[in-house]
Amino acid sequence: NFIVEEIEKHPEAKFIFVDRTYSNLFYEGEFEATLGAEAYEICEVSFSQMSHFVQKNFDMESAEAEVVALRLRETFRRFDLDAHPSYFAGIPRSTLTALIQANRRAELMELAVAGFLIFVVADDKASVQLSRTTRSRFLQNLLVEIWVEKRTFSHSDLIKFTSEFAKKYDFDIEPIKFTQDFLDNGILHFEGERVCVTLPFVEHYLLALALSLD
Repeated sequence: NFIVEEIEKHPEAKFIFVDRTYSNLFYEGEFEATLGAEAYEICEVSFSQMSHFVQKNFDMESAEAEVVALRLRETFRRFDLDAHPSYFAGIPRSTLTALIQANRRAELMELAVAGFLIFVVADDKASVQLSRTTRSRFLQNLLVEIWVEKRTFSHSDLIKFTSEFAKKYDFDIEPIKFTQDFLDNGILHFEGERVCVTLPFVEHYLLALALSLD
Protein backbone atom coordinates (compact mmCIF):
# COMPACT_ATOMS: atom_id res chain seq x y z
CA ASN A 1 0.00 0.00 0.00
CA PHE A 2 2.88 2.35 0.77
CA ILE A 3 4.38 1.75 -2.70
CA VAL A 4 1.02 2.44 -4.36
CA GLU A 5 0.74 5.72 -2.47
CA GLU A 6 4.24 6.75 -3.55
CA ILE A 7 3.46 5.96 -7.18
CA GLU A 8 0.38 8.15 -7.07
CA LYS A 9 2.53 11.09 -5.95
CA HIS A 10 4.56 10.88 -9.18
CA PRO A 11 2.14 10.47 -12.10
CA GLU A 12 4.80 11.67 -14.56
CA ALA A 13 7.18 8.83 -13.68
CA LYS A 14 7.50 5.24 -14.85
CA PHE A 15 8.29 2.43 -12.45
CA ILE A 16 9.92 -0.97 -12.83
CA PHE A 17 9.54 -3.56 -10.09
CA VAL A 18 11.75 -6.63 -9.94
CA ASP A 19 10.44 -9.61 -7.99
CA ARG A 20 12.93 -12.37 -7.19
CA THR A 21 10.85 -14.04 -4.48
CA TYR A 22 10.28 -17.77 -4.76
CA SER A 23 6.51 -17.39 -4.33
CA ASN A 24 6.40 -14.55 -6.88
CA LEU A 25 4.24 -12.10 -4.92
CA PHE A 26 3.84 -9.85 -7.93
CA TYR A 27 1.67 -12.40 -9.72
CA GLU A 28 -0.07 -13.94 -6.72
CA GLY A 29 -0.95 -10.76 -4.81
CA GLU A 30 -3.10 -7.76 -5.73
CA PHE A 31 -0.11 -5.59 -6.61
CA GLU A 32 -0.28 -6.18 -10.37
CA ALA A 33 -4.04 -5.63 -10.57
CA THR A 34 -3.96 -2.51 -8.39
CA LEU A 35 -1.36 -0.80 -10.54
CA GLY A 36 -2.56 -2.11 -13.89
CA ALA A 37 1.04 -3.16 -14.47
CA GLU A 38 2.39 -5.21 -17.35
CA ALA A 39 4.21 -8.35 -16.21
CA TYR A 40 7.25 -9.82 -17.93
CA GLU A 41 9.24 -12.90 -17.08
CA ILE A 42 12.97 -13.11 -17.74
CA CYS A 43 14.01 -16.43 -19.25
CA GLU A 44 16.48 -17.79 -21.76
CA VAL A 45 16.01 -17.00 -25.44
CA SER A 46 14.29 -19.90 -27.17
CA PHE A 47 16.07 -21.92 -29.82
CA SER A 48 13.62 -20.81 -32.52
CA GLN A 49 14.14 -17.13 -31.66
CA MET A 50 17.90 -17.56 -31.66
CA SER A 51 17.85 -19.39 -34.98
CA HIS A 52 15.62 -16.70 -36.52
CA PHE A 53 17.93 -13.94 -35.29
CA VAL A 54 21.03 -15.64 -36.71
CA GLN A 55 19.33 -16.35 -40.03
CA LYS A 56 18.05 -12.79 -40.55
CA ASN A 57 20.99 -10.81 -39.19
CA PHE A 58 23.87 -12.86 -40.56
CA ASP A 59 22.47 -13.80 -43.99
CA MET A 60 22.41 -17.55 -43.39
CA GLU A 61 20.21 -20.31 -44.75
CA SER A 62 17.72 -21.83 -42.31
CA ALA A 63 19.62 -25.10 -41.82
CA GLU A 64 22.94 -23.32 -41.36
CA ALA A 65 21.41 -20.87 -38.88
CA GLU A 66 20.00 -23.73 -36.83
CA VAL A 67 23.45 -25.33 -36.50
CA VAL A 68 24.98 -22.04 -35.37
CA ALA A 69 22.07 -21.33 -33.01
CA LEU A 70 22.41 -24.79 -31.44
CA ARG A 71 26.11 -24.33 -30.77
CA LEU A 72 25.54 -20.79 -29.59
CA ARG A 73 22.87 -21.95 -27.15
CA GLU A 74 25.20 -24.67 -25.85
CA THR A 75 27.86 -22.03 -25.25
CA PHE A 76 25.44 -19.74 -23.43
CA ARG A 77 24.31 -22.60 -21.23
CA ARG A 78 27.86 -23.71 -20.52
CA PHE A 79 28.75 -20.22 -19.34
CA ASP A 80 25.35 -19.67 -17.70
CA LEU A 81 24.45 -16.77 -20.00
CA ASP A 82 20.76 -16.20 -20.65
CA ALA A 83 21.49 -13.84 -23.49
CA HIS A 84 20.43 -12.85 -26.97
CA PRO A 85 22.98 -13.55 -29.75
CA SER A 86 23.55 -9.79 -30.11
CA TYR A 87 25.27 -10.12 -26.73
CA PHE A 88 28.40 -10.97 -28.69
CA ALA A 89 28.48 -7.51 -30.23
CA GLY A 90 28.26 -5.62 -26.96
CA ILE A 91 30.19 -7.45 -24.25
CA PRO A 92 33.67 -6.27 -23.20
CA ARG A 93 36.39 -7.40 -25.59
CA SER A 94 38.30 -9.25 -22.88
CA THR A 95 35.21 -11.32 -22.08
CA LEU A 96 34.46 -11.91 -25.74
CA THR A 97 38.02 -13.07 -26.37
CA ALA A 98 37.81 -15.41 -23.40
CA LEU A 99 34.59 -16.95 -24.73
CA ILE A 100 36.08 -17.44 -28.16
CA GLN A 101 39.28 -18.97 -26.76
CA ALA A 102 37.35 -21.28 -24.44
CA ASN A 103 35.09 -22.56 -27.20
CA ARG A 104 36.92 -22.45 -30.50
CA ARG A 105 34.07 -22.62 -32.97
CA ALA A 106 34.34 -20.97 -36.37
CA GLU A 107 30.63 -20.16 -36.18
CA LEU A 108 31.07 -18.25 -32.93
CA MET A 109 34.01 -16.32 -34.37
CA GLU A 110 31.87 -15.47 -37.38
CA LEU A 111 29.12 -14.13 -35.14
CA ALA A 112 31.57 -12.10 -33.08
CA VAL A 113 33.28 -10.60 -36.14
CA ALA A 114 29.90 -9.82 -37.69
CA GLY A 115 28.82 -8.17 -34.44
CA PHE A 116 31.74 -5.74 -34.52
CA LEU A 117 31.21 -4.95 -38.20
CA ILE A 118 27.51 -4.28 -37.53
CA PHE A 119 28.61 -1.56 -35.11
CA VAL A 120 30.71 0.00 -37.88
CA VAL A 121 27.75 0.00 -40.25
CA ALA A 122 25.42 1.40 -37.60
CA ASP A 123 27.80 4.29 -36.85
CA ASP A 124 28.27 5.17 -40.52
CA LYS A 125 26.51 8.47 -41.22
CA ALA A 126 27.69 8.70 -44.83
CA SER A 127 25.17 9.06 -47.66
CA VAL A 128 26.47 5.78 -49.15
CA GLN A 129 26.62 3.03 -46.55
CA LEU A 130 28.54 -0.13 -47.31
CA SER A 131 27.26 -3.40 -45.90
CA ARG A 132 28.87 -5.59 -43.27
CA THR A 133 29.95 -8.12 -45.92
CA THR A 134 31.62 -5.41 -47.98
CA ARG A 135 33.55 -4.16 -44.97
CA SER A 136 34.54 -7.73 -44.23
CA ARG A 137 35.85 -8.06 -47.79
CA PHE A 138 37.86 -4.86 -47.36
CA LEU A 139 39.52 -6.20 -44.21
CA GLN A 140 40.17 -9.54 -45.87
CA ASN A 141 41.94 -7.83 -48.78
CA LEU A 142 43.95 -5.72 -46.35
CA LEU A 143 45.03 -8.75 -44.32
CA VAL A 144 46.09 -10.66 -47.41
CA GLU A 145 48.32 -7.73 -48.36
CA ILE A 146 49.79 -7.59 -44.85
CA TRP A 147 50.36 -11.30 -44.21
CA VAL A 148 50.76 -12.80 -47.69
CA GLU A 149 52.33 -9.94 -49.62
CA LYS A 150 54.25 -8.78 -46.50
CA ARG A 151 53.24 -5.14 -46.90
CA THR A 152 53.07 -2.58 -44.12
CA PHE A 153 50.53 0.23 -44.19
CA SER A 154 51.02 3.69 -42.81
CA HIS A 155 48.00 5.97 -42.47
CA SER A 156 48.56 7.42 -45.94
CA ASP A 157 49.08 3.92 -47.38
CA LEU A 158 45.81 2.81 -45.83
CA ILE A 159 43.95 5.75 -47.37
CA LYS A 160 45.46 4.94 -50.74
CA PHE A 161 44.54 1.26 -50.40
CA THR A 162 40.98 2.26 -49.50
CA SER A 163 40.76 4.52 -52.54
CA GLU A 164 41.90 1.68 -54.80
CA PHE A 165 39.38 -0.67 -53.17
CA ALA A 166 36.55 1.84 -53.73
CA LYS A 167 37.59 2.40 -57.35
CA LYS A 168 37.85 -1.33 -58.06
CA TYR A 169 34.32 -2.04 -56.84
CA ASP A 170 32.87 1.34 -57.85
CA PHE A 171 31.99 2.46 -54.32
CA ASP A 172 31.28 6.16 -53.87
CA ILE A 173 32.85 6.55 -50.43
CA GLU A 174 35.20 8.91 -48.64
CA PRO A 175 38.36 6.85 -47.97
CA ILE A 176 39.38 8.86 -44.88
CA LYS A 177 35.94 8.54 -43.27
CA PHE A 178 35.68 4.87 -44.26
CA THR A 179 38.96 3.92 -42.59
CA GLN A 180 38.29 6.13 -39.58
CA ASP A 181 35.15 4.12 -38.83
CA PHE A 182 37.29 1.02 -38.29
CA LEU A 183 39.61 2.98 -36.02
CA ASP A 184 36.78 4.56 -34.02
CA ASN A 185 35.16 1.17 -33.42
CA GLY A 186 38.39 -0.41 -32.25
CA ILE A 187 38.79 -2.86 -35.12
CA LEU A 188 41.96 -1.23 -36.47
CA HIS A 189 44.65 0.73 -34.67
CA PHE A 190 48.14 2.03 -35.36
CA GLU A 191 51.28 0.76 -33.69
CA GLY A 192 53.69 3.55 -34.48
CA GLU A 193 53.22 4.09 -38.20
CA ARG A 194 51.87 0.59 -38.93
CA VAL A 195 48.18 -0.33 -39.10
CA CYS A 196 47.14 -3.44 -37.14
CA VAL A 197 43.96 -5.35 -36.41
CA THR A 198 43.11 -4.89 -32.75
CA LEU A 199 41.48 -8.24 -31.94
CA PRO A 200 43.49 -11.36 -32.86
CA PHE A 201 40.47 -13.58 -33.50
CA VAL A 202 39.08 -11.01 -35.95
CA GLU A 203 42.38 -10.98 -37.80
CA HIS A 204 42.75 -14.78 -37.82
CA TYR A 205 39.17 -15.46 -38.87
CA LEU A 206 39.10 -12.94 -41.74
CA LEU A 207 42.52 -13.97 -43.02
CA ALA A 208 41.51 -17.65 -42.97
CA LEU A 209 38.29 -16.76 -44.76
CA ALA A 210 40.16 -14.82 -47.45
CA LEU A 211 42.66 -17.63 -48.01
CA SER A 212 39.93 -20.27 -48.17
CA LEU A 213 38.12 -18.29 -50.85
CA ASP A 214 41.31 -17.94 -52.88
